Order: sequence, then structure tokens, then C-alpha cells
Amino acid sequence: MASSYKSIDVAIDEKGKVHIRTSGFAGPSCIKESEELIKRLKEAGLEVETEDLKLTEEYHAKEKSRAVVKE
Repeated sequence: MASSYKSIDVAIDEKGKVHIRTSGFAGPSCIKESEELIKRLKEAGLEVETEDLKLTEEYHAKEKSRAVVKE
């Protein structure tokens, strides 16, 4: 289950590879936010390419939505 706290952790290894891990996102919103971060890194002049994508359990969780039922 996704928490209300969302974070994106970025690590750069000794070979210069960028690793991004999201937490607290439900469903595909984590991919959208990661893509936005990659876009901003590229705008800053960094070369970032996606080589591997590993989806967590949070990705498969449904995003919470509110519904109001009126009779």
C-alpha cells in the first residue's frame, strides 16, 4: 500500500550510471514522475538513458480515488 509520503531517490554509481527509485507512488504515476526527473536532468546537461525498468509492488497498487455516491 502506498504511503502519503512520496520520494524519488537518485544514486550515481562509480561508472556514472544513474539509478532512480521511487517510493510512495501508486500505479503509473511513478513512471511519470521519473520521466519528468530525467527530463530535468537532461535539461541540466546530464546524459541519462533508460536501460532497465523494475516495477515495484507499489506500481501494481491502485491509486486511491474518492467517489461520492448520491441517492
